[in-house]
Amino acid sequence: MTSDSRTLTASIGVAVSGVLWGVFWMPVRYMESQSLGGPWPSIVFFGATILMVIPIALMSWRSLIRNTLEIVIIGLLCGGAFALYIVSLLLTDVVKAILMFYLTPVWSTLGVWLLYRTRVTWSRIAVLVCGFGGLWVILGAGSGIPWPTGAGDWMALVSGICWAGGSMYLYRGARSSHTEQLLAFSLGGLVLTGAVLPLLPTDSIALPQPVDWQPLMVGVLLAVVMLPANWLVLWAAGRLEPARVGILLMMEVVVGVITAAIFAGEPFTWREGLGAGLIVAAGLFEVAQQTTPAPSSNHLAGSGER
Repeated sequence: MTSDSRTLTASIGVAVSGVLWGVFWMPVRYMESQSLGGPWPSIVFFGATILMVIPIALMSWRSLIRNTLEIVIIGLLCGGAFALYIVSLLLTDVVKAILMFYLTPVWSTLGVWLLYRTRVTWSRIAVLVCGFGGLWVILGAGSGIPWPTGAGDWMALVSGICWAGGSMYLYRGARSSHTEQLLAFSLGGLVLTGAVLPLLPTDSIALPQPVDWQPLMVGVLLAVVMLPANWLVLWAAGRLEPARVGILLMMEVVVGVITAAIFAGEPFTWREGLGAGLIVAAGLFEVAQQTTPAPSSNHLAGSGER
């Protein structure tokens, strides 16, 4: 496969994944409506993914041992990002959670500048102005400092920071295979879900008695459907610039905002519209300024999957 065709395939895969993540909130909210809310959608989702991936990953157990540190980092950043995001969907408005997660272009810009001391350009300034402007609008323009007001808001915000860090790490040249990365993603998500338990309402942690297997099976089915999508995102993150991955995943913003307004009855006023527009603009400015090719180490040995 040529470089251009790989880029096109990766881009399409990430866009499709964004569409799927845009409706991800629906089965999560369904599970909550069936008394399986709080951490349980995340636990079932990541647990089922681990069970599907670990038999394949263990076939290359020497590589798992050799890449342990990298796997831990990817798990905490990428898996932790989506664990926080999934839980935030239950603790704050769907629209707010999605838009705050997609402040990733801002964190990518700051991360590149801090780590690599890149030149400050007008496009980088535009990313920060649009991103923080969108945050200010979403959290309440005119009501003071745009500060998250609850655990759900904070989780959504931190999840975007973690994803920006994870995608930057993958782009700089990860040596682990994509199966190992998917396992790391799931293990990290499960661990981070456990870490946020003290922040959740006590009544949301306890399992209902008796356990209704229908919402559990919805969670398992969700993991099966999202497995190839998540694999594609991890594969693409090693081949596309972090900003491009972020902007393609913003398909989730469009799909998520529309479906939340239609099916969850959540308001979509001028404030949400303006905030979404500013955040998408930040992503577009970020893509425009990112021209550095992926490090060649992305394509080094470490797995026959590359």
